[in-house]
Amino acid sequence: MTYHVVGCSTCTDYWLAENIRGQATADCPYCGTTHETAKLDSKYEGDDRAVAAEARAQLVARAADHNDAYQDFKDTHGPYAEQEQEVESRFDLVEWRTDFLSDKAENVLAKYYNLFAGEATEIFAEYHNRYADEATEVFAGYHDLYADEARDAFADYHDRYAAEVERVLSEDSDVDTELDRGTDGSIQVKQETPPVDAVPVTVDKPISRLSRVVIDNDCIQQAILTVLEDLAADYPSHELRTVLEENDLDLSETDLAALATQLHKGSERAALTIIDRLQHVATGRSSTDDAHIIPRLLALSNETPTIAATVTDDFWELRASQRRTVADYLTALSAGTDLVLVGPRLTLRNLHDDQGARLPVSREDITSAGSHRTETIEAARQTLGRDSPEEQVLRWLANHDSETLSYSALDSKLTVSDSRRRQLVGHLRDLGLVDTFGPRTNKHVELLPAGRTYLDWRDEQLARQQTLEESVSNVLDSSDDSRVTPRTHDGGTEETADRTRLPHLHTVQPLPRWNATASAASTPENGVAIVDYPLEPQADRGSPRWYYDYQQDRLTVGAEFDGPLQYWVCIARALASPRTFAAVLDDGDRLDEHDTFSTFLTDHRHILRDSRCLAHLPDAVEDGADYLDELQTAEEQLCELTRTLALGDFEGSEAEFRSTITREALGLASTMVHLLDLVDVEVVRQVRLPTQNSGRNDILRDDRRQILVQSLATGIAIQSKYGHAAIYRQLFETRDKKRDAAITPSVDYDDPFGELIGSVCIVGNLGDKEVALVEDLRNRLRAPQELHEDAPEIQVRVPVVATDDLDRTAFAAAVERMCVAKNLSPTRSAVSVLRLFTATPFDAAAAICGLEPESRQRDIRLDEIRYGLAVVDDARILPWETPGVQALVTTLLTAEDPLSVTEMTDRASVDRATWYDHRDRLVALDLVRKTSAGVRLALPFRESGESDVRPWFTRRDTCRDDVRIASVGGVVLELLDELAPDSETIQTVSAALQHPVDIDELQDAWPVLDKWLSTLQIATAETTMESADDSPEAIVFGRRPDQFSLQVASARRIQGRGSYASSP
Repeated sequence: MTYHVVGCSTCTDYWLAENIRGQATADCPYCGTTHETAKLDSKYEGDDRAVAAEARAQLVARAADHNDAYQDFKDTHGPYAEQEQEVESRFDLVEWRTDFLSDKAENVLAKYYNLFAGEATEIFAEYHNRYADEATEVFAGYHDLYADEARDAFADYHDRYAAEVERVLSEDSDVDTELDRGTDGSIQVKQETPPVDAVPVTVDKPISRLSRVVIDNDCIQQAILTVLEDLAADYPSHELRTVLEENDLDLSETDLAALATQLHKGSERAALTIIDRLQHVATGRSSTDDAHIIPRLLALSNETPTIAATVTDDFWELRASQRRTVADYLTALSAGTDLVLVGPRLTLRNLHDDQGARLPVSREDITSAGSHRTETIEAARQTLGRDSPEEQVLRWLANHDSETLSYSALDSKLTVSDSRRRQLVGHLRDLGLVDTFGPRTNKHVELLPAGRTYLDWRDEQLARQQTLEESVSNVLDSSDDSRVTPRTHDGGTEETADRTRLPHLHTVQPLPRWNATASAASTPENGVAIVDYPLEPQADRGSPRWYYDYQQDRLTVGAEFDGPLQYWVCIARALASPRTFAAVLDDGDRLDEHDTFSTFLTDHRHILRDSRCLAHLPDAVEDGADYLDELQTAEEQLCELTRTLALGDFEGSEAEFRSTITREALGLASTMVHLLDLVDVEVVRQVRLPTQNSGRNDILRDDRRQILVQSLATGIAIQSKYGHAAIYRQLFETRDKKRDAAITPSVDYDDPFGELIGSVCIVGNLGDKEVALVEDLRNRLRAPQELHEDAPEIQVRVPVVATDDLDRTAFAAAVERMCVAKNLSPTRSAVSVLRLFTATPFDAAAAICGLEPESRQRDIRLDEIRYGLAVVDDARILPWETPGVQALVTTLLTAEDPLSVTEMTDRASVDRATWYDHRDRLVALDLVRKTSAGVRLALPFRESGESDVRPWFTRRDTCRDDVRIASVGGVVLELLDELAPDSETIQTVSAALQHPVDIDELQDAWPVLDKWLSTLQIATAETTMESADDSPEAIVFGRRPDQFSLQVASARRIQGRGSYASSP
């Protein structure tokens, strides 16, 4: 006897056949299909039936991808052949065949119905039209013939069945498709261990994988199968499909209604198929809506399983969009399960901050009330010992010009285990001396003002006990760490007068969080900001700066600008750094998961090369990881070029070689900007112009400024786009080969404007050079390069703002983002007060950076704003005022009680005459108040509980009991009453106050207010942007279309904000 293992092409199952070679045909025992034996593919042939049965079992297990189950069966019960008879006897072959053929028939009939439905409709319509009149006549004759007889007959039936007919007709024949979905959902929170009977899941993976973990649980599977079986029992099969569709319970490429019907009939195969299809949503190829079918089905269940979702730091490794979909999925699960969030308090708090709007859980459920640490420095003095490991960490942070270190950089300095490092950092954070931020794989530590104040105190103690030489020896070989006034702005003193610029020593360094936040807040969308804010030079001016805000999905890179080569090399290295590849692009996975990039790479690679102009993209690149390898190689080659330049080992002139390096660097930087834009990452480029030799940066000189603006204008043109077309290739490319390969976009004359990708922030001690820099940059942007003759009619709008143009929007953005980092909620008064005392978002961000993070979210208090302002550099408080006024106000900021005039002027080191010269104006502005106890600032003292002490105009009119109007006009009217200038000034100012208020006219009428007017206008603004006229002026470059659409022309007439180049 010969045994064969053969497969059925109809039902795809395998069976054990005997001596098939001697037969013409053979029937599949599972579906009944008759096969010609000559065409059957024998997977095994042998004389031993037990061996053949074992081979069939192994083949079936492998085809179903259940090898593990097969091996477990063998380990538990022995070879399958020994159990074959018992196992097969439990399988109802007739019932399975009935289910199988029923499903097949239903699918076939459905196909034929869809195939011929339209044709049948047309045929019947044709016959209806052809015989309608004839049928009407025939039936009319019969109607007349039998009308009386029919009337009598139906009258009898009407009387007999009238009541029953009335009842039937009154019933609603429509299918009731509304299902009871349970509750709206709620989430419990536990900071300890999860419930023992809960389904365990970890919230550290995308929704597809999270969904797979949920559906793999036996309890969840049984609940879902019960729901579908009950639905099939309640509805006929033709109605069930409608019910499932109306309740969003249909599954892509799956007839769930048919499977549920078979499940109700007792089909085990239908149950396995349903679970298999639900598990399929975890492959990553199914839609997010498919994944949500599991929570929707659970919401219909009478059982309520418990799911314990443990939140770990790995959650922050997900992209912002992935975190949002996971939060939505957890909310959906909560409607049909008892969902419990488990994790450390801080992690759960961060989850609420990030996704609180999507999760049905309150912050009160997550955090318990905690006392505010009021004696931070005193606690540190009593806790930390001299030369302790914690103090060493503080000094390392203080010695770094960004006062920020990554965990990896800290590990390289510490000779302790990771757990000990976490303990040290945790202790310092608990004391309020440092703060930590970033995802788990890119964690950073930043020094807080309290930490610097502690170091200052420790240095003073050492100075009293030792000689200066001993102090220098024992305090990290430098006395520069001792600072009298705490500072939160970037940088520190130069280590030497001529800072090192060895290319092989430069590393990408972190950009302080507050500095990156301020840069992003200052820039208009897709525009350029020029901000007068002094930066200290970096210890290594050749080191690029890097910061990634994973919550906002924003990458900020920066570098000092000494020249085009140095700047673009630094920016290219920061953008193409391992930090970017790992933290932002997920080592290439993000590129593969993004529909636009993956589609272009797979099917339209020419668009990436010839439209987006992505460089370093050979045919060998197959996925995102391959492309990142190419970009990393390009970055290494760029570094090698700079090394060759430093060694002088190159051919040709130095100018030519430097030009080559600059082109390579700008090309790599622009490729990275376009690539990051393709995957929806915002990119901010910071141009740092630090103080040099205690004066303005050398690049701001009249004879060098054009180098800066020309390089930036070229970079802006290259890093701009129209749709998916790179602007520079379309408008300015001079190489014929490149222009011929470029894909010319179709111009939409309703929207013929491209845009800069991301934004650019130029920041430094600009002073009186700012006006010239702004004007030069605007002029250069109007024509970055010469248009080529075949350039399409495309233009680019680039908003450009200067320091004086920074409106409430910029300040509010900086305040909000920094408050979120401290677990605080911004308020209108906080934004107003910060703008009242400072000039830029950098100052506002630095002030809030000085605060300790809170364990429980709440509104920021004005006494905390006062404390934050006190740690900002004295020169940054009221920078538009005289040094004497600045000294008086900063003295009052740091005071803990009202001061007498003598004490105040002594502390400020100014003459009493300075106070009397400016007193009336400061009091009239309600910045300073005279009380019986002395002079004080109109802000609450630290921890005083004074909630209502603030300049009157920083509170809305509806929140005050007086008739004053909180607007720039209202404040000026109060100043007229308080200061009582001469009658001519009163008349001129009153005329300028006619609505709308003209700030320029007011400044001319009353010069004493000068810069105060724009400050008051922003501080009293009700909204971040009160009118369209407040939008920043946009510089436009490119080829101007001969004819705009009516829509664009109308918009231009209304806005009137564009400044155009004189292009053809």
